[in-house]
Amino acid sequence: MIGRKLLTVAVLLVAAPTVWAQSADEMIEVGRAQLEADRQNIVAANLVLTEAESEAFWPAYRKYRAEVAKLDDKTVALLKRYSDDYLSLPDEQAKSLMKEALDIDRDRIKLQEKYIRSFSKIIPPAKVFRDLQIERRLDNLVRLQLQKDVPLALPAGGR
Repeated sequence: MIGRKLLTVAVLLVAAPTVWAQSADEMIEVGRAQLEADRQNIVAANLVLTEAESEAFWPAYRKYRAEVAKLDDKTVALLKRYSDDYLSLPDEQAKSLMKEALDIDRDRIKLQEKYIRSFSKIIPPAKVFRDLQIERRLDNLVRLQLQKDVPLALPAGGR
């Protein structure tokens, strides 16, 4: 079951931008590692697989999550850049950040589509769909935490 522990780790993933420092980078990495371990445990608890399915699925799943981690790296980097200027965000930087955020979202969807095809060769479609549902619920929890913790941008020169 997706719970409070995951939300706590999600907070570490996206430490408040106003307090980021070298030690925050370490906290983010520890938080991300814990979140990933919790995620796999949650998926395992909610996606009932046969022994044969498990042997084929988990290596593919770990490969998928490794690719997702690269997109998460981009998101963290984007948030760090945003945290430097969100109190007075210049228009050009706002355009750049928007484009990058949308590119990351598109890449995430493409990656999901790729792995849905891959997982469908390993486990039945109903189980692939269940995995997608679990992944989306977990992703939504992280996004909710991001939305809560990341302040809205202020345009350069005021409101």
